[in-house]
Amino acid sequence: MIQIRNIELNDRVVITSDCNNKGYTGVVIGTYYAGYSRHCKYVMIHLDKGIKQGYNQRSVRKIENKGECENMTGFNRVAIVNLLEDYSKKDYAFALYDTEFRVLSVGDLVVVNARGKDNRVLGTVKEVMTIDEYGKGVNAQVVAVVNMDAYNARIEEENKAKEVAKKKVAIKKELEEEINKRKTVEFYEEMANKYSDNPRLAELVAELKGLGA
Repeated sequence: MIQIRNIELNDRVVITSDCNNKGYTGVVIGTYYAGYSRHCKYVMIHLDKGIKQGYNQRSVRKIENKGECENMTGFNRVAIVNLLEDYSKKDYAFALYDTEFRVLSVGDLVVVNARGKDNRVLGTVKEVMTIDEYGKGVNAQVVAVVNMDAYNARIEEENKAKEVAKKKVAIKKELEEEINKRKTVEFYEEMANKYSDNPRLAELVAELKGLGA
C-alpha cells in the first residue's frame, strides 16, 4: 500500500513540486482520494497569494515550524512585483520596509525572497500600496533594490554615441549630394589648381576636357 503522508484539513503547507507555485505556502481546505486504486490522496490548497489549487499530497509538505510561514511585520507598505522568471506575469505581494521604500520607484528591478526565505529572485515593481489597501498578510519581502544607475548611464551614452554617428553619416551623405550637383569641368579645374601637388588631377582634367566635357 502507498504510504500516505499525514496532511489534514487546516494544515499549513508549502508546495514542493516543480511548478509555478513551488515554494509558496497555503492552507489545506479539502482532501480527497483519486486514481485507479483510490489510494492517491489529493489536497485542495488555498494559497496565501489568493488562489486555490489541487495537488497530489506528495507535492506538498506540512509546515511544522510556525516561523516558516508567519506573516511579516514592522512594515507599512506592500510592493506588487512581477517576477522575471514568471512568464505569466502574475502579481505577487512583498513586504516593503522603509529602507527599500526610500530608494524605490515603480518600474525598478528588485530582489525578493520568493519561494522560500533563502531564495533570491528578481522582479519588477508594478505598484506600491499601503497594508490597508492590500488587505492581506504577507510572508515574503523585498530584500534589495537593484541600483542600475551606472548601467543606465552607460546605455544612455552608448545610445547618444550611436545617434551622433548616425547623424554624421546623414550629414556627409547630404554634403556629397550637394557637392555632386556642382561638379562641372570648372570645379575639377579648380580642384586641380588647389591640389597642384597632385599632377594626376591636372592630367585627368585635361583628358576630360579633351573628350569634350
